[in-house]
Amino acid sequence: MLLHVEIPEPKLKIWTPEALKTLPRLVLIADRFTDRDVAYNAVKAVQAGVAWVHLRDHTITRERFWEVGRILLGRLRRVNEDVLISVNRYAEFGGEWFAGVHVGAAGPSIEETKQIDGINGPIGYSAHNLDVAHAAFDAGADYVFFSPIFPTKSKPDHPGEGVDELARVCEFLAPNRVYALGGVRPERVRRCLDAGAAGVAVSGGILRADDPKAAAAAYLNELKDR
Repeated sequence: MLLHVEIPEPKLKIWTPEALKTLPRLVLIADRFTDRDVAYNAVKAVQAGVAWVHLRDHTITRERFWEVGRILLGRLRRVNEDVLISVNRYAEFGGEWFAGVHVGAAGPSIEETKQIDGINGPIGYSAHNLDVAHAAFDAGADYVFFSPIFPTKSKPDHPGEGVDELARVCEFLAPNRVYALGGVRPERVRRCLDAGAAGVAVSGGILRADDPKAAAAAYLNELKDR
């Protein structure tokens, strides 16, 4: 006879203003997380030590985002109860899921997002130039993704802003937290950090790797002691 064992709910970390000053330096963007392989690899990445995951899928309905997102969120938090989860676009889910929120030009605004009860984590914004990044911080963002830094398959016609532009943006916006996104492979991580980035955001470099755990470990190793 099998014994029924109750699995306790994770005791979630509270992201106080002080805690937000020490955000993880590696962000995994789980793009199209409703795909089974992407979700599976995101779990593997958290098992390898990734401490921040963004749930993003612009191809699905709000209802589908809710249905799959809450299941994956639960799986990730059972791997690591302190994992930071951010919700892209659907800011209201950040409040319902006790998570952070990431928004962009498509909305909602940072000001609107800040009015949502229950958000537990940073509020971030996607920026592609200095003016937009500056405006995001003026509106109260905790961090921005600046992209694309290097050429990337997701933007095949864009040559990338380059590390020099990243350095200019980081210097102008210091001490605000700017994360480098777009074509960031492990061997490029230190160049981004040397340019002043607070960390890096990665999607395909981990999620499409043959061994997601090893790929995540490679990024984490480059960020270690930096």
